[in-house]
Amino acid sequence: MPISKNQLKRLMQIDEKLNRWKNQYVSIQALVELTGVTERTVKEDIRVMRDEYGAPLEWSAKGGGYYYSSDFSMPVKNLALKKEDIDKLKTALALLQQYTRLGILPDVEDVINKLEKAVKFKLDQTYHPYIYFEQNPFYEGIDYIEPLLLAISQSKAVHFKYQTYKSNSILSHKVEPYFIKEHSNRWYLIGYLAKAEQYTTFALDRIKPHSLTILEEYFYRNKTFTLDNYFKNVVGMTVAPNKPVEEIILEFSPIQAKYFISKPFHVYEIISVTETITRVKLNLIINFELIRLLSGMGSGVKVIQPQHLINELYNYLKNALNQYEL
Repeated sequence: MPISKNQLKRLMQIDEKLNRWKNQYVSIQALVELTGVTERTVKEDIRVMRDEYGAPLEWSAKGGGYYYSSDFSMPVKNLALKKEDIDKLKTALALLQQYTRLGILPDVEDVINKLEKAVKFKLDQTYHPYIYFEQNPFYEGIDYIEPLLLAISQSKAVHFKYQTYKSNSILSHKVEPYFIKEHSNRWYLIGYLAKAEQYTTFALDRIKPHSLTILEEYFYRNKTFTLDNYFKNVVGMTVAPNKPVEEIILEFSPIQAKYFISKPFHVYEIISVTETITRVKLNLIINFELIRLLSGMGSGVKVIQPQHLINELYNYLKNALNQYEL
Protein backbone atom coordinates (compact mmCIF):
# COMPACT_ATOMS: atom_id res chain seq x y z
CA MET A 1 0.00 0.00 0.00
CA PRO A 2 1.29 3.49 -0.80
CA ILE A 3 2.04 5.74 2.13
CA SER A 4 -0.51 8.37 3.08
CA LYS A 5 -0.18 12.01 2.21
CA ASN A 6 0.30 12.91 5.89
CA GLN A 7 3.05 10.34 6.38
CA LEU A 8 4.80 11.47 3.21
CA LYS A 9 4.72 15.02 4.52
CA ARG A 10 6.35 13.89 7.79
CA LEU A 11 9.07 11.97 5.95
CA MET A 12 9.90 15.09 3.98
CA GLN A 13 10.01 17.15 7.18
CA ILE A 14 12.39 14.67 8.82
CA ASP A 15 14.56 14.53 5.70
CA GLU A 16 14.76 18.31 5.48
CA LYS A 17 15.66 18.58 9.18
CA LEU A 18 18.42 15.99 8.94
CA ASN A 19 19.90 17.61 5.84
CA ARG A 20 19.78 21.07 7.38
CA TRP A 21 21.50 19.81 10.55
CA LYS A 22 24.15 17.75 8.75
CA ASN A 23 26.84 18.18 11.38
CA GLN A 24 24.50 17.74 14.33
CA TYR A 25 22.31 15.05 15.84
CA VAL A 26 18.52 15.39 15.81
CA SER A 27 16.81 14.06 18.92
CA ILE A 28 13.62 12.03 18.86
CA GLN A 29 11.92 14.78 20.86
CA ALA A 30 12.88 17.35 18.23
CA LEU A 31 11.28 15.18 15.55
CA VAL A 32 8.14 14.71 17.65
CA GLU A 33 7.80 18.48 17.99
CA LEU A 34 8.56 18.98 14.30
CA THR A 35 5.97 16.50 13.00
CA GLY A 36 3.32 16.83 15.72
CA VAL A 37 2.93 13.08 16.24
CA THR A 38 3.87 10.59 18.93
CA GLU A 39 7.34 9.17 19.52
CA ARG A 40 6.08 5.77 18.37
CA THR A 41 4.87 7.23 15.06
CA VAL A 42 8.18 9.02 14.50
CA LYS A 43 10.07 5.75 15.03
CA GLU A 44 7.79 4.07 12.49
CA ASP A 45 8.53 6.89 10.04
CA ILE A 46 12.25 6.35 10.63
CA ARG A 47 11.80 2.65 9.85
CA VAL A 48 9.96 3.46 6.61
CA MET A 49 12.70 5.84 5.52
CA ARG A 50 15.32 3.15 6.14
CA ASP A 51 13.51 0.12 4.73
CA GLU A 52 11.48 1.61 1.91
CA TYR A 53 13.68 4.47 0.73
CA GLY A 54 17.14 3.24 1.70
CA ALA A 55 17.85 6.24 3.92
CA PRO A 56 21.23 5.89 5.72
CA LEU A 57 19.63 6.89 9.03
CA GLU A 58 21.70 6.09 12.10
CA TRP A 59 21.21 6.63 15.83
CA SER A 60 24.04 8.00 17.93
CA ALA A 61 23.82 7.09 21.60
CA LYS A 62 26.66 9.47 22.31
CA GLY A 63 25.04 12.34 20.43
CA GLY A 64 21.53 11.45 21.55
CA GLY A 65 19.97 11.76 18.12
CA TYR A 66 19.60 10.65 14.52
CA TYR A 67 21.85 11.57 11.60
CA TYR A 68 22.58 10.64 7.97
CA SER A 69 25.75 8.55 7.72
CA SER A 70 26.11 9.56 4.05
CA ASP A 71 24.59 12.03 1.62
CA PHE A 72 20.91 11.36 1.05
CA SER A 73 17.67 13.10 0.21
CA MET A 74 14.18 11.70 -0.16
CA PRO A 75 13.51 10.93 -3.85
CA VAL A 76 9.87 12.02 -3.85
CA LYS A 77 8.68 15.41 -2.70
CA ASN A 78 4.99 15.64 -3.48
CA LEU A 79 3.68 12.23 -4.41
CA ALA A 80 0.78 10.36 -2.86
CA LEU A 81 -0.54 7.77 -5.27
CA LYS A 82 -3.86 5.97 -5.17
CA LYS A 83 -4.24 2.30 -6.05
CA GLU A 84 -5.40 3.10 -9.58
CA ASP A 85 -2.34 5.34 -10.04
CA ILE A 86 -0.06 2.49 -8.97
CA ASP A 87 -1.80 0.10 -11.39
CA LYS A 88 -1.26 2.53 -14.28
CA LEU A 89 2.38 2.99 -13.29
CA LYS A 90 2.90 -0.78 -13.15
CA THR A 91 1.55 -1.13 -16.68
CA ALA A 92 3.76 1.69 -17.94
CA LEU A 93 6.85 0.20 -16.27
CA ALA A 94 6.06 -3.25 -17.66
CA LEU A 95 5.99 -1.72 -21.13
CA LEU A 96 9.30 0.01 -20.46
CA GLN A 97 10.82 -3.32 -19.47
CA GLN A 98 10.27 -4.54 -23.02
CA TYR A 99 12.90 -2.03 -24.10
CA THR A 100 15.37 -3.33 -21.53
CA ARG A 101 14.92 -6.85 -22.93
CA LEU A 102 15.69 -5.48 -26.38
CA GLY A 103 18.84 -3.81 -25.11
CA ILE A 104 17.48 -0.34 -25.90
CA LEU A 105 18.32 2.22 -23.23
CA PRO A 106 19.55 -0.32 -20.65
CA ASP A 107 19.61 2.36 -17.93
CA VAL A 108 15.81 2.24 -17.93
CA GLU A 109 16.16 -0.76 -15.59
CA ASP A 110 17.77 1.51 -12.98
CA VAL A 111 14.99 4.07 -13.42
CA ILE A 112 12.38 1.36 -12.88
CA ASN A 113 14.09 0.24 -9.68
CA LYS A 114 14.14 3.81 -8.37
CA LEU A 115 10.47 4.32 -9.17
CA GLU A 116 9.54 1.06 -7.47
CA LYS A 117 11.33 2.19 -4.33
CA ALA A 118 9.97 5.73 -4.49
CA VAL A 119 6.30 4.75 -4.64
CA LYS A 120 6.56 1.66 -2.44
CA PHE A 121 5.72 -1.22 -4.75
CA LYS A 122 7.63 -3.98 -6.44
CA LEU A 123 6.89 -4.89 -10.06
CA ASP A 124 6.42 -8.64 -9.81
CA GLN A 125 8.63 -10.53 -12.26
CA THR A 126 5.57 -12.57 -13.25
CA TYR A 127 3.62 -9.42 -14.13
CA HIS A 128 2.83 -9.43 -17.84
CA PRO A 129 1.73 -6.40 -19.84
CA TYR A 130 -1.31 -6.72 -22.06
CA ILE A 131 0.25 -4.59 -24.78
CA TYR A 132 3.23 -5.95 -26.70
CA PHE A 133 5.50 -4.15 -29.12
CA GLU A 134 6.76 -5.98 -32.16
CA GLN A 135 10.32 -6.98 -31.36
CA ASN A 136 13.43 -8.04 -33.23
CA PRO A 137 15.95 -9.01 -30.52
CA PHE A 138 18.52 -10.08 -33.12
CA TYR A 139 18.63 -6.71 -34.86
CA GLU A 140 22.12 -5.24 -35.04
CA GLY A 141 22.61 -1.56 -34.39
CA ILE A 142 20.48 -1.15 -31.27
CA ASP A 143 23.58 -0.32 -29.23
CA TYR A 144 23.97 2.88 -31.23
CA ILE A 145 20.63 4.32 -30.08
CA GLU A 146 21.81 5.56 -26.69
CA PRO A 147 24.98 7.38 -27.86
CA LEU A 148 23.10 8.85 -30.83
CA LEU A 149 20.38 10.17 -28.52
CA LEU A 150 23.10 11.77 -26.42
CA ALA A 151 24.66 13.41 -29.48
CA ILE A 152 21.25 14.64 -30.66
CA SER A 153 20.40 16.13 -27.27
CA GLN A 154 23.76 17.94 -27.15
CA SER A 155 23.74 19.01 -30.84
CA LYS A 156 27.08 17.29 -31.44
CA ALA A 157 28.20 15.84 -34.76
CA VAL A 158 29.01 12.14 -35.03
CA HIS A 159 31.40 10.17 -37.18
CA PHE A 160 31.02 6.55 -38.30
CA LYS A 161 31.86 4.06 -41.04
CA TYR A 162 28.95 2.90 -43.15
CA GLN A 163 28.32 0.18 -45.72
CA THR A 164 25.07 -0.24 -47.65
CA TYR A 165 23.76 -3.64 -48.71
CA LYS A 166 24.27 -2.69 -52.36
CA SER A 167 27.93 -1.73 -52.05
CA ASN A 168 31.18 -3.43 -51.12
CA SER A 169 32.71 -0.08 -50.22
CA ILE A 170 32.91 1.22 -46.67
CA LEU A 171 32.50 4.99 -46.46
CA SER A 172 33.28 7.39 -43.62
CA HIS A 173 30.61 9.95 -42.76
CA LYS A 174 30.46 12.96 -40.50
CA VAL A 175 26.79 13.60 -39.75
CA GLU A 176 24.79 16.14 -37.80
CA PRO A 177 22.22 13.85 -36.11
CA TYR A 178 18.60 15.01 -35.87
CA PHE A 179 16.25 12.09 -35.28
CA ILE A 180 16.11 8.34 -34.65
CA LYS A 181 13.16 6.53 -36.22
CA GLU A 182 11.90 2.96 -36.09
CA HIS A 183 10.32 1.45 -39.20
CA SER A 184 9.43 -2.19 -39.82
CA ASN A 185 11.57 -3.38 -36.92
CA ARG A 186 14.61 -1.47 -38.13
CA TRP A 187 16.14 1.66 -36.62
CA TYR A 188 17.36 4.63 -38.62
CA LEU A 189 19.30 7.83 -38.05
CA ILE A 190 18.15 10.90 -39.94
CA GLY A 191 20.78 13.60 -40.10
CA TYR A 192 22.44 16.28 -42.19
CA LEU A 193 25.34 15.14 -44.34
CA ALA A 194 27.35 18.31 -44.89
CA LYS A 195 29.55 16.98 -47.69
CA ALA A 196 26.43 16.14 -49.73
CA GLU A 197 24.55 19.23 -48.50
CA GLN A 198 21.41 17.21 -47.82
CA TYR A 199 19.53 15.31 -45.12
CA THR A 200 20.07 11.57 -45.32
CA THR A 201 18.77 8.38 -43.72
CA PHE A 202 21.19 5.80 -42.30
CA ALA A 203 20.19 2.30 -41.18
CA LEU A 204 21.80 1.65 -37.80
CA ASP A 205 22.57 -1.97 -38.66
CA ARG A 206 24.78 -0.78 -41.55
CA ILE A 207 27.04 1.27 -39.27
CA LYS A 208 30.24 -0.71 -38.86
CA PRO A 209 30.90 -2.05 -35.34
CA HIS A 210 32.88 0.18 -32.96
CA SER A 211 33.09 2.98 -35.54
CA LEU A 212 30.62 5.47 -34.03
CA THR A 213 32.24 8.47 -32.34
CA ILE A 214 30.64 11.55 -30.83
CA LEU A 215 32.71 14.53 -31.91
CA GLU A 216 33.45 17.60 -29.81
CA GLU A 217 31.96 19.61 -32.63
CA TYR A 218 28.67 21.40 -32.10
CA PHE A 219 26.24 22.22 -34.89
CA TYR A 220 23.38 24.66 -35.23
CA ARG A 221 20.14 22.69 -35.40
CA ASN A 222 17.79 23.65 -38.22
CA LYS A 223 14.51 23.96 -36.32
CA THR A 224 12.49 24.06 -39.54
CA PHE A 225 13.52 20.50 -40.41
CA THR A 226 10.89 18.00 -39.23
CA LEU A 227 10.27 14.33 -39.90
CA ASP A 228 6.69 15.04 -40.93
CA ASN A 229 7.91 17.22 -43.80
CA TYR A 230 10.87 15.01 -44.66
CA PHE A 231 8.74 11.87 -45.09
CA LYS A 232 5.65 13.73 -46.30
CA ASN A 233 5.66 12.25 -49.80
CA VAL A 234 7.25 8.83 -49.38
CA VAL A 235 6.38 5.35 -48.24
CA GLY A 236 9.04 3.82 -46.02
CA MET A 237 12.43 5.39 -45.30
CA THR A 238 13.93 6.07 -48.72
CA VAL A 239 13.81 9.76 -49.64
CA ALA A 240 15.25 10.63 -53.05
CA PRO A 241 15.63 14.44 -53.02
CA ASN A 242 15.92 14.71 -56.81
CA LYS A 243 12.85 12.64 -57.68
CA PRO A 244 9.51 14.42 -58.25
CA VAL A 245 6.27 13.95 -56.37
CA GLU A 246 3.85 12.19 -58.72
CA GLU A 247 0.12 11.65 -58.82
CA ILE A 248 -0.57 7.95 -58.37
CA ILE A 249 -3.96 6.34 -58.96
CA LEU A 250 -4.64 2.91 -57.48
CA GLU A 251 -7.61 0.62 -57.86
CA PHE A 252 -8.45 -1.73 -54.98
CA SER A 253 -10.65 -4.80 -54.83
CA PRO A 254 -13.52 -4.59 -52.30
CA ILE A 255 -11.65 -6.59 -49.64
CA GLN A 256 -8.30 -4.86 -50.16
CA ALA A 257 -10.05 -1.48 -50.09
CA LYS A 258 -11.29 -2.22 -46.57
CA TYR A 259 -7.76 -3.04 -45.41
CA PHE A 260 -6.33 0.05 -47.07
CA ILE A 261 -8.94 2.44 -45.68
CA SER A 262 -8.58 1.00 -42.17
CA LYS A 263 -4.78 1.34 -42.35
CA PRO A 264 -3.72 3.58 -45.25
CA PHE A 265 0.00 3.70 -45.97
CA HIS A 266 -0.30 7.37 -46.95
CA VAL A 267 -2.69 10.28 -47.20
CA TYR A 268 -5.16 9.60 -50.00
CA GLU A 269 -8.26 10.87 -51.78
CA ILE A 270 -11.08 8.58 -52.89
CA ILE A 271 -11.93 9.19 -56.54
CA SER A 272 -14.72 6.67 -57.06
CA VAL A 273 -16.36 3.66 -55.43
CA THR A 274 -18.38 0.90 -57.11
CA GLU A 275 -19.42 -2.60 -56.09
CA THR A 276 -16.25 -4.03 -57.61
CA ILE A 277 -13.51 -1.41 -57.14
CA THR A 278 -12.39 1.56 -55.05
CA ARG A 279 -10.17 4.05 -56.85
CA VAL A 280 -7.90 6.40 -54.85
CA LYS A 281 -5.34 9.09 -55.59
CA LEU A 282 -2.05 9.66 -53.74
CA ASN A 283 0.83 12.09 -54.21
CA LEU A 284 4.12 10.27 -53.68
CA ILE A 285 7.74 10.01 -54.67
CA ILE A 286 8.04 6.55 -56.21
CA ASN A 287 10.64 4.40 -54.47
CA PHE A 288 11.45 0.72 -54.10
CA GLU A 289 9.51 0.45 -50.85
CA LEU A 290 6.31 1.55 -52.60
CA ILE A 291 6.81 -1.06 -55.32
CA ARG A 292 7.46 -3.78 -52.74
CA LEU A 293 4.37 -2.74 -50.77
CA LEU A 294 2.10 -2.82 -53.83
CA SER A 295 3.49 -6.18 -54.93
CA GLY A 296 2.57 -7.62 -51.54
CA MET A 297 -1.09 -6.81 -52.17
CA GLY A 298 -1.14 -9.13 -55.18
CA SER A 299 -4.37 -9.10 -57.15
CA GLY A 300 -5.98 -6.82 -54.57
CA VAL A 301 -4.54 -3.69 -56.17
CA LYS A 302 -4.00 -2.37 -59.69
CA VAL A 303 -1.92 0.67 -60.64
CA ILE A 304 -3.79 2.92 -63.07
CA GLN A 305 -1.13 5.61 -63.39
CA PRO A 306 1.66 6.63 -63.91
CA GLN A 307 2.77 4.29 -66.66
CA HIS A 308 6.38 3.97 -65.50
CA LEU A 309 5.18 2.73 -62.09
CA ILE A 310 3.06 0.13 -63.89
CA ASN A 311 6.17 -0.94 -65.81
CA GLU A 312 8.35 -1.13 -62.68
CA LEU A 313 5.76 -3.14 -60.76
CA TYR A 314 5.23 -5.47 -63.74
CA ASN A 315 8.95 -6.19 -64.01
CA TYR A 316 9.26 -6.72 -60.26
CA LEU A 317 6.43 -9.27 -60.22
CA LYS A 318 7.64 -10.92 -63.43
CA ASN A 319 11.13 -11.43 -62.01
CA ALA A 320 9.63 -12.96 -58.88
CA LEU A 321 7.42 -15.29 -60.94
CA ASN A 322 10.36 -16.39 -63.09
CA GLN A 323 11.94 -18.00 -60.03
CA TYR A 324 9.22 -20.66 -59.96
CA GLU A 325 8.45 -23.48 -62.35
CA LEU A 326 5.28 -25.56 -62.30
